[in-house]
Amino acid sequence: MHAVQFRAATLLFTYDPAYAPIVFCLPSSGRQRPWHLMDAHRMTEIAPCQRLQVNDGEGMVAAAVLGLGICQVPDKMVGEELAGGTLVELLPGHRPPAMPIIIVMPSVRLQPPRVRAC
Repeated sequence: MHAVQFRAATLLFTYDPAYAPIVFCLPSSGRQRPWHLMDAHRMTEIAPCQRLQVNDGEGMVAAAVLGLGICQVPDKMVGEELAGGTLVELLPGHRPPAMPIIIVMPSVRLQPPRVRAC
């Protein structure tokens, strides 16, 4: 599996299925972001009982690598871990559709020079 495209989210686990979910909580509200799974042509949204709440995607990946549980994160965040076998995908047949990503940036006039150079 090639996991460098930013498409559907991926469920990951470390090799012990007894570990509980690691969930993402929105920093602005503290609300838990639900997991999404596809079953045939229907999307199912679940809010798992969490063992660990994190408000940063990289923190979720780090927690999964440490064996603290399972999480649902975008493919792009775990490309190296999947390729190296540190993490493996769980339920690949139930991936949700791609999630749109929106980037908001100030106009060129308000951008720092180091950003314009990129």
